[in-house]
Amino acid sequence: MTQVIVAATAVRRLSDDAPGRIEAEVVDAAGRAHRLVITVPERASHAVTASTDVPFRIGLRAEYVRMDGPAVVIRFADGVTTTEGLGGICLDPDIVHWL
Repeated sequence: MTQVIVAATAVRRLSDDAPGRIEAEVVDAAGRAHRLVITVPERASHAVTASTDVPFRIGLRAEYVRMDGPAVVIRFADGVTTTEGLGGICLDPDIVHWL
């Protein structure tokens, strides 16, 4: 599958213990906000600590599934799901960056 990066917003720090966890938000093509809890990579380009101000922009790894009209259907990488249990969602192509 084709890998993509999805633009998202980190909205809350959940844990500073290595490797750390944050809550992120991504808005789907219909305008609905979805929350995800993700682990911060130890080799992230910017360290995320208790002193990091939120919100801030992040990129989430995902795989392209298919087009649905003008929208892009993606599946989050590494088994990540939304807090609603969705493994993939339909996104506006403006927030999907092709690798």
